[in-house]
Amino acid sequence: MKSFVSSLDLCIKQNPSNGHVMLMEGRYHLALYLIAPEVMAELRVHMPQLPEGNLTLAETKLREAVKLMPEQVDAYLSLARVLMLLGKFSEAKEIIDKGLSVQCITKSDQFAVKYLMTFKTWLIEEGV
Repeated sequence: MKSFVSSLDLCIKQNPSNGHVMLMEGRYHLALYLIAPEVMAELRVHMPQLPEGNLTLAETKLREAVKLMPEQVDAYLSLARVLMLLGKFSEAKEIIDKGLSVQCITKSDQFAVKYLMTFKTWLIEEGV
């Protein structure tokens, strides 16, 4: 994990406006947010500089990634997940619809579309 964090930090410093870097940075903050507190405490024993997960920062980075790479279905999926965690369900639905309108090219795109559809179904069932 230390080498991943170091590599990500280096990428961010060298390419702060790169869409792929923003996507990774947004996902990184989302992942940190999702780590259970007891696991985070164990990680901090070895990596005291590990930041807290920050959904607001994740949202900012993922919105920028979507703007820079509108063909990247994975970016829409990650942003929709963050928006749902923040309780921004109407915005999440809009992002999901935009993501579903992107042409699928890769298997990763197909995977992302599957989860976007799952999110959309849940939002519809919840009356959003």
